[in-house]
Amino acid sequence: MDTNALLVHVAQGQLWVDNVNEAHMTGRLCQWVSTFHRDNLPCVLDGTFHHGAFKAGMKMVFTDSTAWMVRFPRFGMVCEDYTDEKVAMEVSVLNLIRNTTTISVPTVRAWGPAASNSLDLGPFIMMDFINGVSLSSLLQDPNAERPSRVMRDDISDSDIKVIYRQLANFLL
Repeated sequence: MDTNALLVHVAQGQLWVDNVNEAHMTGRLCQWVSTFHRDNLPCVLDGTFHHGAFKAGMKMVFTDSTAWMVRFPRFGMVCEDYTDEKVAMEVSVLNLIRNTTTISVPTVRAWGPAASNSLDLGPFIMMDFINGVSLSSLLQDPNAERPSRVMRDDISDSDIKVIYRQLANFLL
């Protein structure tokens, strides 16, 4: 990718982030999410944005204390020609896992392609928020100066075997 294309790509990504922040700051994000709740309950953004490599999410809490994660593909991290398809496949996979395995996955409450997003933020998934602690944060060395890939020294071999067995069962 040449330098100009990279700069345009970075600027477009930042513009998307700015649009998400503007939708939040003006209250339009919560108003929009509330339209998908069966009782149209008001909600508030709880905490900060959750960023992964390919998605950005926000925890939204409704007045009845239920919480949803609202997720969008991060602009520029997935080919824009396929974001709608990627979200549709993710919803299908979550439903397949729920219906054919014992693996706990969040319930999808709403989803849609970019064309159905009145905030113009792209395709989306709204699902139950699941509280928890990530496996990586449990395994990571707390003495590392910054987040690293170094595993803690005090984890027993038997605990590692349990983790690998659970992951293998998920994959199988």
